[in-house]
Amino acid sequence: MTRNRMLYIRKNTNLTNTALFSAYYIFIATPKQLLIHVKNGRTDLAAQTFKGIWWNLTHSASSSSLGYFIP
Repeated sequence: MTRNRMLYIRKNTNLTNTALFSAYYIFIATPKQLLIHVKNGRTDLAAQTFKGIWWNLTHSASSSSLGYFIP
């Protein structure tokens, strides 16, 4: 979900909106998600949240690499 939200904004808005959304998402929404996942004992989801953020920081918006294998 993290990767898709950020990717949608990156593909469909201008640079200013993308920068503002990314700052909000990385510094406010993501820590909240992480706390909820850890509190509920879902450390697997916390790890996937980090992977989603990392994917958006290291791939272009038009990347064909999904970050995981689909059989």
